[in-house]
Amino acid sequence: MNANATEIILSEHRSIAAVLDGLRYFTRALGNGSERPALDFRAARALLYYLDIFPEQFHHPKEDLFLFTAIREATSEGDRTIDQLKAEHGQGEARLLRLMRLVILAEFEPDRYLKDFTTSADRYVIDYLSHMGLEEEVLLPLAKRVLDDKAKARLDMVFGAHNDPLSGAAQLGAGRDYDELLARVVNIVPAPIGLGPDTL
Repeated sequence: MNANATEIILSEHRSIAAVLDGLRYFTRALGNGSERPALDFRAARALLYYLDIFPEQFHHPKEDLFLFTAIREATSEGDRTIDQLKAEHGQGEARLLRLMRLVILAEFEPDRYLKDFTTSADRYVIDYLSHMGLEEEVLLPLAKRVLDDKAKARLDMVFGAHNDPLSGAAQLGAGRDYDELLARVVNIVPAPIGLGPDTL
């Protein structure tokens, strides 16, 4: 796979990792026993919303349908890794929906749900970073080594057809405007993830 497709995937991973770091930052602040303003929960919800809109609906499906398929067609060497990654993709939406539910419960019943939310969110972040690490350390080098020029060019085209909303692009897909999503996330979440007020 040439630099174009590889860099697109790595750039998307960097944006996802930044959001995950932001989520971990908030959950640790929320879990330290101090009273925190409602904005903390808005920020956490914005981060979870981003993870639902971009990785779950665009990034993961394109990896499943195109990157993983291309590697399988070229070699069986990555089958075990691909099986693991696909299984993790399959579990991602359910885990994210659980976090979305827990963050709402934690906001309104912190004594009952805050610890469960922060613990679950930390586990989610750890697992997600490990997942992306496996893709970057094992699968992308394998793709670069085994895919022919035609397969690489197809991946360039596929992964170049959408942009991460945190990259400043207006659209992820045909006719779908993500300016509003970008504006909401950036304006709610404090630096270094966004432009919102530093309340922590």
